Amino acid sequence: MIHAGIHTNSRINIIYINSENIENEGTYSLTNMDAILVLGGFGKRSVEGKIMAINLSSTNPIPYLGICFGMQLTVIEYARKKPVSHRCA
Repeated sequence: MIHAGIHTNSRINIIYINSENIENEGTYSLTNMDAILVLGGFGKRSVEGKIMAINLSSTNPIPYLGICFGMQLTVIEYARKKPVSHRCA
């Protein structure tokens, strides 16, 4: 991200937020962000906090990038909103 900012003459301020905090306290800490990045990870720890962050970006005009597990969680967040189709295998 910082290298992309250098290329575009932009200053990138990265703020790390633990997804466990989002899970416990809600998404308020993300509301003033210019974008949300959910990185890879493993296990069940704080998955719901990551999904809450993804949901915030999908319901508000906040750009989002999911990398590895973050993209997999994007699919889960999307599927939770859609009605079940009996045509799906």
